Amino acid sequence: MHIERIPIDRVFDAQARGAFSFHSGGSVTYGVELPGKIVPRAGAVLVVAFARPGDWSSVLGWRDAAGGKVVLDDRWWIELDLVYTLAPLPLVAGLVLGGAAGGLAALVAVAAAVAWLVAWVMRRNRRVRAALLGAPAPAWSA
Repeated sequence: MHIERIPIDRVFDAQARGAFSFHSGGSVTYGVELPGKIVPRAGAVLVVAFARPGDWSSVLGWRDAAGGKVVLDDRWWIELDLVYTLAPLPLVAGLVLGGAAGGLAALVAVAAAVAWLVAWVMRRNRRVRAALLGAPAPAWSA
């Protein structure tokens, strides 16, 4: 995770669905979309958490440095795409190779994977919130 303070000098090309472009410190960034579909005002300073430095498609959360609330990425369920894609494989293999007991074992394994992913996203969101607020992250979430 990478945290940046970004001063917004001028906002332009703002769209109703939350996409906008902006000038900051002499550089221009086009087609940004923040979680929460908020378009910041000119003069605002944003504190943004990136998964990959400077990559606006990897924004994990943000807040207005003037005391705004933390807005986290609400697309957490995308992390579960891999499970939805791969879950039928072990379920079918478990049923075919092990019958009902094998299918049940595969179902338990898939459920455990989903629970682990949900817990991982929750811990990540806690770390992002703490970083955006300038507080140390809880020791158990590192």
